[in-house]
Amino acid sequence: MISVKKTVRVVALSVSAIAVVGAATFTVFQTVRDDSDSTSEQENLMATDMSKDEYVSYASSDIFYGQVVKKVGENTGDQSGELEQQWEVSVQKAFKGAASGTVVVNTVAYKRADGTTWPGEGGVLMVPDKRYVFAGHYDAESQRYEPYGGATGVRPEAGLQATAKHTGASATEQESVDEHWSQAVTNERQGPPDVASPSDDIVDDSVQPTP
Repeated sequence: MISVKKTVRVVALSVSAIAVVGAATFTVFQTVRDDSDSTSEQENLMATDMSKDEYVSYASSDIFYGQVVKKVGENTGDQSGELEQQWEVSVQKAFKGAASGTVVVNTVAYKRADGTTWPGEGGVLMVPDKRYVFAGHYDAESQRYEPYGGATGVRPEAGLQATAKHTGASATEQESVDEHWSQAVTNERQGPPDVASPSDDIVDDSVQPTP
């Protein structure tokens, strides 16, 4: 008798998790058998909660503060109207990782029907001469930094001693940017995962006969 192994990939992500899927995800497998002796193996993806900057730090290999110099590249993304933009950034302080000197940061933007560009819902506009805190990972192959999406990974800040724009309860009201991110890195910890359930959207379905 031939049993059928059916692999179903399920994805369920919160708003905060959508911005970081891929870099801070976990995988859980569930095996279910029915009366017909077929085996259904469900691969559930979980994405880490990024609602506190201590969680953001834990999920990041690099966090640094720097000034945007200029845009140095642009290419189309996977989605219609999506753009990947590369920016030259002068690093002024690394809170985590080894960023220094001048680096390249890759961000996502979108082109409207009228030809104008915007950062997308919840995104942050990159502007030359402006300063930001970047949190994410270094891509050695492309030799550039890939921050998390939206304000999770790109935080506009007026200066290291300016009051930090933080994510909710993870900072005291009067913390400076320098104090806030130094503490976030020191106290970093993994956030609780958002777990997908079998009732959520199914995005991949393959059937493979097994002897």
